[in-house]
Amino acid sequence: MKKGLSRIEHVLTVHIRTFLQKTLTADQIRYLSFFMSLITCLLDANVAVFSLFTPAFITKLQYTQVSINIIAGSMLIGLYLTLPLLGYLADSHGPVLLALIGILVSPGYFFAWEIYAKKLGEWYMAVAFFFIGMGTSSAYFCSLLTCARIFPDRKGLSISLPVTCYGLSSFLLAWVFTWDIFVNKDTGIINLEKIFLFLSTLYLIVCAINWISSVVVSLEKEIIYAKLFENERNEGIRTSVPVNNYNSIENNLNEDVEIIEEGILDAGVIDTVSHEDKFKLFLKDPSMKLVLISLFCLAGPLELFMSNLGSIIENVNGGGEKDISTQVAIFSISSTITRLSMGVLSDIFHSCLSTIVLIHASVILNMIGFTLVAIDYQHFEIISVIIGIGYGTVFTMFPTLVATVWGVEIFGSTWGLFLSAPAIGSVVFGLFYAIEYDSRCESGGNEFCLKIPFVVFIVIVFIGGLCIQSGWLRFWRKRGCL
Repeated sequence: MKKGLSRIEHVLTVHIRTFLQKTLTADQIRYLSFFMSLITCLLDANVAVFSLFTPAFITKLQYTQVSINIIAGSMLIGLYLTLPLLGYLADSHGPVLLALIGILVSPGYFFAWEIYAKKLGEWYMAVAFFFIGMGTSSAYFCSLLTCARIFPDRKGLSISLPVTCYGLSSFLLAWVFTWDIFVNKDTGIINLEKIFLFLSTLYLIVCAINWISSVVVSLEKEIIYAKLFENERNEGIRTSVPVNNYNSIENNLNEDVEIIEEGILDAGVIDTVSHEDKFKLFLKDPSMKLVLISLFCLAGPLELFMSNLGSIIENVNGGGEKDISTQVAIFSISSTITRLSMGVLSDIFHSCLSTIVLIHASVILNMIGFTLVAIDYQHFEIISVIIGIGYGTVFTMFPTLVATVWGVEIFGSTWGLFLSAPAIGSVVFGLFYAIEYDSRCESGGNEFCLKIPFVVFIVIVFIGGLCIQSGWLRFWRKRGCL
């Protein structure tokens, strides 16, 4: 078989690749793949509307706030903690393997439907949402990696566009779930049984689209390795890749890729040996630990905010008439516009420094948003907008920073590893929030019950900002990452 090309990847894509090569030109395949990847992201962010499900969980299943956070934490573990493995598999065997994994775990919402209908306990629901998180992660990450590798020279837009579509997806789903077909007219609560069945079907469609779009990476590997094999046979030599530093690996890889004139991708394809060498160097880089801690401190509280939006709204300034679906929509719109804007700004300035500045801006915004929650601010719409902007900036600029510092060739492995931090952070901070909520908000009292947890989150977010600043001053600036 062709050198370096995974047999798994070859078997999963051979028929689609053959059809595409016979039917479309290289540019047509590339743009079709990019478009289909964006469509996948546009339909994938069902986990971002989890807070819409919680009133029904509490009303019909009598789940407590701790139960809600157990389910949300399990979902986020499936969403994030599986990514180091998924990213490594995608880099080694192609993103198409993630599409297959997404199909295999897509029945998660069907299991949730069964559990909800039979009124089973929160641990059963937690298992179902673990698979839901893993399926969502597989489909989204597959699309993100495909887009990043199609246009690696435009890291800002090639990363921000799928991230933006993912953000827009939560807004679209929040709007769709307000339709009469999904709302119980008697109680005004959404009908989760219909929603879970709808999402089960949607997942299968998303994964099928993803399967086709990710083939472009496999097709490029076929071309590259065929050319390299032919070149080696003609020259009577074998290419070796030095492993002493990042630059030597990238230079050797670029020299190999330059011999290909009809390739579909611009860059970002790397063989297994080079991938392992670069990933080992990445793991030894002390600055990666700072990014990991920073994401733990920034993304953890933000994921908690999204998962517990319903209970937060109920307590800020006495609740009032604030509708959860409206606040989810406001948050999603703010986040979506921010993701696209950050991608454009990142491509315009095209520097590591601009990325650091934008991350610091998100730190400030998130601290302001959490401060408004802590002081029981009346206008929750403003809180949703501010934290939505901060959330969108974090999940756009961090992957851009990772791709800039460590490259797109191992982006699946690096960004996948970093995304374990939000999962751990959301579980830790989520349980802390739930314990505080059940002890303070449920028991009543004169003092605003969310003050202490959100003061703690303000401090945590500030620490996250310090870690990024330390990485810039001690490491990235000295490497010439300007």
